[in-house]
Amino acid sequence: MSFRLDGADLDAGPDELQLQFKVYNYTYYDEFDVILNGRRLAAEDRTTRAVFIMNNDSWVRYPINKSRLVPGNKELVVDVKKINPAISVTPRLVAVEITGR
Repeated sequence: MSFRLDGADLDAGPDELQLQFKVYNYTYYDEFDVILNGRRLAAEDRTTRAVFIMNNDSWVRYPINKSRLVPGNKELVVDVKKINPAISVTPRLVAVEITGR
């Protein structure tokens, strides 16, 4: 997935950001790497939170220091290594956001 950040977007926000994405049918046993602009984000920095009210979505979050983001085109890759074989429905990326922390 490609996206673009403008300088004004970065200047106006806080120094500490978070990349968060919503995944339908995510489980603890799913294994994946998240790569932002060619750099793998550390899995040990990742946090997850399930949202079970009328759906099966989970938020996956990574802290990002604003200094790692410069204006221009960006690329986000979610490289799935393994999914939970006990689940019959394949996980699906629903939404991606960069927000202040």
